[in-house]
Amino acid sequence: APAAACPTPGALSKKPVETWRVISERLQPYQMRLKSKATRLNDLITRITAQFEPGDFDTKPEKPLTGAYLLGYHNQRQVFLNEWADRKKQAEENKLNNIQIIEEK
Repeated sequence: APAAACPTPGALSKKPVETWRVISERLQPYQMRLKSKATRLNDLITRITAQFEPGDFDTKPEKPLTGAYLLGYHNQRQVFLNEWADRKKQAEENKLNNIQIIEEK
């Protein structure tokens, strides 16, 4: 997601509910531009939001996240990086296969 939509991990760990609200609001213009291509993003936002308890959005002051959050953050980030690398590799392989098919004709 664009950097403008992503507050620092420190902000998220200190005020998770407020930060999540900000992230959700900042992603809306991108979601609208992507339209049906935003399905995966929308599903991911829904899954993350479902992790909050109903009372979390009413709690004042917010409870900061524990250190386990940082481990989860980086583990999930690595999953995204791996998926991106796999998609990029597959696209390159498809491109090479298409070139070979054209050359064989």
